[in-house]
Amino acid sequence: MITIKAPIRKTHKVAFIAIIALALYAPAKDVIDAISKHFSKQTIQIVDASFGTNMPWQEENSSFLKVSNNAQSTLSRSQLIYTKLRLSNPTSEVKTYRKIWLNFTHENGDQEYTTDYTLYNTETRQRLIGQSIELEAKQLYRCYCCLPIHSEL
Repeated sequence: MITIKAPIRKTHKVAFIAIIALALYAPAKDVIDAISKHFSKQTIQIVDASFGTNMPWQEENSSFLKVSNNAQSTLSRSQLIYTKLRLSNPTSEVKTYRKIWLNFTHENGDQEYTTDYTLYNTETRQRLIGQSIELEAKQLYRCYCCLPIHSEL
């Protein structure tokens, strides 16, 4: 009878374990990817916020001011609050953003919200029809959000 020596058995065990590990790698990776996609969420980030009387892509020397600057201009004319939004959809499903609510907190602590705004495509600067944006799977979209404010003097 032929007997297998101990070093050869160890080699077979190591090879067998390596084959099992390779066979389980792809399914384990797929399960981890599916779980991470399931728990990933779409996000909306405000990239920039400003206000003024013109759109942000209009003249450089316009009366458009950064919010971070301490603007000393009078608000005798209607102004535009301009925010640049970044919408992302990391999931594998189509997601729709409907009626994004913009919340504001004033210096005195009062809070207000609005859904009265206009969306513009950042690349074409064309006004988007409606207030819903549909994102395909794993899509990133940037847009301008302009809302009018009227001061009372």
